[in-house]
Amino acid sequence: MAIVLFLENMHCEGCAQHVIEAARSVLPEADVSVALPAKQVSVDPAPADPRQLLGAILEAGYDAKIVR
Repeated sequence: MAIVLFLENMHCEGCAQHVIEAARSVLPEADVSVALPAKQVSVDPAPADPRQLLGAILEAGYDAKIVR
């Protein structure tokens, strides 16, 4: 099951790459995909504790909210 995040301040491919790298720093084996127009990131499988993933993304400079 994937977790989907909304990132209001993700505007370009560079931003998307930073978010992907942040997610993979916590979940190196996860499939991370970005829907840039929707400002959403999907991480599959979802982490057992999403706070670690949210923290890594926040540390990269992006505020993320869980969509599902």
